Amino acid sequence: MTFMRILLVCIAVCGLAACSHVSYYSQAIRGHFDLMNRRQPIEAILEDRRTEPALLERLRVVREIRDFASRVLVLPENGSYRNYVALDRPYVSWAVYAAPALSLTPKQWCFPVAGCVPYRGYFSKQEAITFAQRLRAQGLDVHVAGVTAYSTLGWFDDPLLSTMIRHGEASLAGLIFHELAHQRLYVDGDAALNEAFAMVVQQEGVRRWLKQNRSRQDLAEFEQVLLRRQDFYVLIDRLRHKLKSNYESDRDDAAKRDAKQHLFTEAQRAYRRLKKGWGGHSEYDGWFEQPLNNAKMVSVAVYHERIPDLIQLLRGCEGDLECFYQRVEDMR
Repeated sequence: MTFMRILLVCIAVCGLAACSHVSYYSQAIRGHFDLMNRRQPIEAILEDRRTEPALLERLRVVREIRDFASRVLVLPENGSYRNYVALDRPYVSWAVYAAPALSLTPKQWCFPVAGCVPYRGYFSKQEAITFAQRLRAQGLDVHVAGVTAYSTLGWFDDPLLSTMIRHGEASLAGLIFHELAHQRLYVDGDAALNEAFAMVVQQEGVRRWLKQNRSRQDLAEFEQVLLRRQDFYVLIDRLRHKLKSNYESDRDDAAKRDAKQHLFTEAQRAYRRLKKGWGGHSEYDGWFEQPLNNAKMVSVAVYHERIPDLIQLLRGCEGDLECFYQRVEDMR
């Protein structure tokens, strides 16, 4: 999640332009510098005898992953993910997405210099919920999503967060690769390209990490995770196309709303069938347990809509990451 860079630019511009929404920018700045002030060098934690064994082991792996990112994946070599921050919450921030009730066109928030993005980020869950309620009162579909990591795109040395190490090693490595990819390439105003690029680097990076450092079984399990992820994307992409056809049809609004709910119910059933075919794997249960709406469709599309094109670009480079980075750079 890269909203901190946007907000840092905005706060500087607002200081000159009597910008509105200063309270929004201020909460972002306060939250960001709170994290910066709480950083502890990972090396110091590793040398501290009071550090819990589980954290010691995880931070040793992080050190290896971080070095691998620069040495093998040609990602930025800097102080990012060389420090650690323990948080007392499950997410570092919360992103708010919104879309009209009968459209998949996301609401955009535009900022000086940085361009427009289809979400607003908050360090406080309650502030995110309050903002979401205001959007719902305007008749918009809204989705609030917890975010485990974010990138300042090299403006600061981003710390490793306790929210990033809750899951398995592949997930942890993926998050680090993803956020460093944002530092490697970021196109102002093109969230779909930025997130797809980071996702492709994440997936390819984890493959290479596991192949070089872990067992064939670990790599095979990760490939199964990717296959289930692809099944999920296909399901959502089909749903989005059906919704789009509904919204662009000649039906009246009441009929469109009825069809919308029918399509969401149908998607729930399709997911249950998909899950059964996965042998009961449940990583998407949480996503489907919350009500479906257009904003949730947007939250998936912004991260994954352009992944297939970028995967083809990587294949065209025969896996050469420097070539891939340059070709994505040329798409600006």
